[in-house]
Amino acid sequence: MRFGKLLFVLLLSIIPFFFPSQSIAQSLPVVTVINPIRGSEWHGNKVDLLASLKGQWEAVHDEKVNATWLWQYTALEDDRLVNFAKESMSNQEFGLFLELDRNTVAKANVLYRGQGPLYASDGLLLVSYDRDERRRLIDALFAKFKEKFGYYPKTVGAWWIGGDSLTYMQKKYGIVAAMKAADQFDLDTYSIWGSPWSIPYVASRENEGIPANSFDTSSKVVILQWALRDPLHGYADAMFSLQDHGIIGYPFSYVDYLSTIYLKKPFDNVNVGLENGGTFKQFESYYQNTLTGARKLQKEHKVEVLLVKDYAKKFLSQRKIFANSDTNYFLSKDYKSEDQSFWYHSTNFKAGIHKRGDAIYLIDLHDYATKVDEDFSVLPNSQGKLRVTTTSRIDTMYLPDQKVLIARSKELVKVIEKGDAVTLVSGKKKIAQFDKTSLEIFPERSESKVFNFPPRQSLLDDPTFLFDRKELFLLSVLPLPSSLSIPQTILLFKILPFIMLLLAFCNFRINWGKPVFYSVLAFVILLYARLPYFPLDRSTYIIVGLIFAVIAVGSLAMGVVLGKKTKSKKVLGAFLIGMPLIWGIMGGIVFISRSQLALTPFEIDALQIIKSKHKDVLFVSEIDYGIKPIYKAVKPMLYENYHFGEKLTGTHWQVVIRPENNVIKLVDYKDKLIVAPRYLGADFSEHEMNKHKLKKIFDNGQIAIFEKI
Repeated sequence: MRFGKLLFVLLLSIIPFFFPSQSIAQSLPVVTVINPIRGSEWHGNKVDLLASLKGQWEAVHDEKVNATWLWQYTALEDDRLVNFAKESMSNQEFGLFLELDRNTVAKANVLYRGQGPLYASDGLLLVSYDRDERRRLIDALFAKFKEKFGYYPKTVGAWWIGGDSLTYMQKKYGIVAAMKAADQFDLDTYSIWGSPWSIPYVASRENEGIPANSFDTSSKVVILQWALRDPLHGYADAMFSLQDHGIIGYPFSYVDYLSTIYLKKPFDNVNVGLENGGTFKQFESYYQNTLTGARKLQKEHKVEVLLVKDYAKKFLSQRKIFANSDTNYFLSKDYKSEDQSFWYHSTNFKAGIHKRGDAIYLIDLHDYATKVDEDFSVLPNSQGKLRVTTTSRIDTMYLPDQKVLIARSKELVKVIEKGDAVTLVSGKKKIAQFDKTSLEIFPERSESKVFNFPPRQSLLDDPTFLFDRKELFLLSVLPLPSSLSIPQTILLFKILPFIMLLLAFCNFRINWGKPVFYSVLAFVILLYARLPYFPLDRSTYIIVGLIFAVIAVGSLAMGVVLGKKTKSKKVLGAFLIGMPLIWGIMGGIVFISRSQLALTPFEIDALQIIKSKHKDVLFVSEIDYGIKPIYKAVKPMLYENYHFGEKLTGTHWQVVIRPENNVIKLVDYKDKLIVAPRYLGADFSEHEMNKHKLKKIFDNGQIAIFEKI
C-alpha cells in the first residue's frame, strides 16, 4: 500500500514534463488593441464623437478581437458615448486616459496650468502639477469612472504619466498596466527618451521610464508602449513607427515587418489602436488592416490578442521585469537595406548598436542602475514642450559626438548566446559582449572598453533636494567648501543646523549654557517651520485674515487674563511686546514658507559640470512675453535665485535675455559657459550655435551647456 502511494506521487510529479499546463503551452506573443477616447473639449462640434466610436467598435466587432478603450474624463461626461459603450460594447475593457483639459482640472478643484494650446504639456499631463494636485486629479478621474461603470479600471494611459502617479494608482486603485508613448525625440513638441526600446517592462517605483531593479521592489505596473518605433531609423526620426509609417510613404507591409521584430517570444507585445482624433473614415482603412492582421496572426496561432488587463496579469505572474526574463535583446535588419540594429536591455542599462553600411557604432547607452528620480517627479513641468529623459552614458541624439565607432565590417552582425552572456560578432570579429551589469566593446584600433553598471550605493546618487526660502538666507552667508561635489555640499549645508544644535546641547549639558542652547533650538525650529501649501490670493485673503484676527483677539484676551492672575506688569508687558513678534513670525511663515524650492538631479548634474570647468556663466533667459511659468507648492530654486548657482559652483553668473528678434547677442563670451535651461523655457538653436561658433559640451534634455570653439 505504501509503495502504491509512492508510485502515484511519482507519476503526478512527472506528468507536467509530458503534458505541460495549458498556460505554459499557450504562452505566445501578444497583440493588444488600445483606443484612447477624448472628449468634446478637444474636438468641439467638428467631430461626431459617437459616430467615431461606433465606427471603431464595428471594426473591432467584425474582426472578433477585443480591445481596451481608455476614456478621458470629459468623454466620461458624454452620456451618449457611455451609454452606447455599456449597452453595445460587450467583452471589452474600459480604462482611463489621463490627459487633462480645463474641464477635468476644474472638476478636481485644481488650477489649470496650461497657457497655450490644449495639446501643450504644461496643462495636459499630470507631471505639470504638484504631487498633491496630481493625486486630487487622479482621485477625481477614478471617481468619475466608477460613477459611470461601477468599478475601478485596471489600465490607464497617456503619452507620459509619471512614476509617482503610477505607484499611487497601483496602491490605491490596483491598476496593473499603463500605456506611454514609445521613445521619441522631439516629435510633436514631445521628447520622451531613454526608456527600453519599444518593448513592455515592469516600471520602477521612482521612474516610469526605467525598468525596476527587481520584481519585489517594482511598481507592479506593466508599461506598454504606443507607436512602436523602427529599431534603426526610429532612433533619429520617430515618424518611422507603427502609427506614422503612412506619412513617410511606407506601405502597410511595414507593419508586418515591425511585428516580426517585436513578436518573437512569449509575452512579447505589439500595441495597436486608434485615437478618436478625427472622423473614423479618415483612419478606417489603416485601422481595419491592423485588426485584420492581428486576427490573422491569432488564427495562425502565432499570437494571442488580449485585453491589456489580462495581458498585464499574465506578464506580472512571471515575476520578471521583461517578457520571460530580467533581460531583453533583439537584432533586426532594416526594412529596405542590409543595415542592422541591436538593442540590449537589462534592469541595469540599455544599449543600442547600429550597423550602417560597413560601419558599426555604439549609439546609445542609458544607465538604469542608479534609479534616478524622474525629471519632474517633484518639480512640476512648466513648459508646453515636454522633455523627459533618463540618465545616459552615451546619447547621440543630445550629443552626436558621443557616437563610438567599434568596427568596420561587410559581414552581417550575429548574436551568440551562452548562459547569461550575449556576444555580437560580425564574421570572425567580436563586436560587443553583454551581461546584466556590464557591456564590453572591442574597437579595432584600441583596447576593449568596459562599461559597468553597479546598483545604487549611496543616498547621494542624484536625489531632489527641497529648500525652505528661509534656508536660502543661511546659504547666502555660509562659506561652502570648494573641494566637495555639489550633492555633498548641499547635504553638508542641510545637516549643519542640526550639528549646531547638537554642539549647543553638549554645551548645555556640560557648561549649563541654557541661553545658547535655547537660542540655537529656536533658530532651528524657525528655520524649518513651514505650512502646507495653500493659495494666497483673492480666494483666500478673507479666510486667512479672519484666522489671524481670531488668533490676535484670543492671544490678547489670554494676555489680559494672565496679567490679572499674576498681577505683574512685567509679565503683561513682556506678553504685549512678545505677541506682535510671534504674530510677525507667523505671518512671515505664511508668506515665505508655504512653497518649497527644488534643486533637481538634472540641475545638479549641470552645476557639477559648471563647477568642474571653473568658468563664469551666461545664463540664457527667454524674453518676457507676459507668460511666466506657473509654480505653486514647489518651485525651481534657480528660477528666481540663479545667484545660488553662483554660490554652489564658485563662479560668476550673468543673465542673458533673448531679444525680440529672437536671436541672442553674446558679448565677451570667449572664456565663459553659455547655459540654456530648457525646463525654464530657454533654448539655444542650431543657427545660434553656428553664428556664435559654439559647441555643446553637456545636454541632459533639460539643460544644455555650450562653450566657444
